[in-house]
Amino acid sequence: MKFFTHLCIPTLFIFPVSHAFADSSVAAGVGYDWLNNDFSSWQHQYLRGHHSFSERTRWRGEVRNYNRYGLTNTSMSTGITYQLAARRVADIEISYTPSAEFRPQQRYTAQLYQGLWQDGGVTLGAQHSVWPTNDSRSFFIEPDYYHGPFRFAARYNWVDLDGVGSSSGYSLSAAWYYDDRSHTTLSYADGREIEPIGENILISQVRSLALFGRHHLRERWSFEYALSYTEQGNFYNRTGVELGVHYQF
Repeated sequence: MKFFTHLCIPTLFIFPVSHAFADSSVAAGVGYDWLNNDFSSWQHQYLRGHHSFSERTRWRGEVRNYNRYGLTNTSMSTGITYQLAARRVADIEISYTPSAEFRPQQRYTAQLYQGLWQDGGVTLGAQHSVWPTNDSRSFFIEPDYYHGPFRFAARYNWVDLDGVGSSSGYSLSAAWYYDDRSHTTLSYADGREIEPIGENILISQVRSLALFGRHHLRERWSFEYALSYTEQGNFYNRTGVELGVHYQF
């Protein structure tokens, strides 16, 4: 039996739950991935919006269009972040992909952040994904620690896929919030990953290093960026770039 861990590597634009609240905003961008071993390149585009209904409640929605292996999948997601108490934040998200050749058809995610000490806390999360041929469930725990403008976090992941098995993996990240609208994060992840492609399931050992963030330019405008390098077992190595613009109301 082969085991895997579906890696939950934060791509740019996902803040930790403890950093979720800000003014309303919109963002759009494009991404490109180069693969070796004669695999064709990947492309994607995204459009994302946030709106704060109150100091405690924030909504977000996103559309992402992916082009991989000659196939196109468009994913739509929406989520709500709610501050339950001074140091407790809850978050739920639902995503849907109509033609799910390599993306989950449906995905449901719930997270809870609880501050436990003066300079940090713990996020607990659960996720259920519906694929065309299998369902998967994942659970994670992520303690974090703040030191001045820096945040350090370690995530432990456990995943189970129907008919395949279960395993675990981890990721480490360090973030720098260098002004009210700018931040950058360095992240490393290691584990086994499942990647459905049509009727097939690709399972491989994955290591990934990513640098992503947002830099304030002027007034209400910022640009977003992500650079990544991924070793997908013996199948291929992938180098990715993502660039976008962000407008805060």
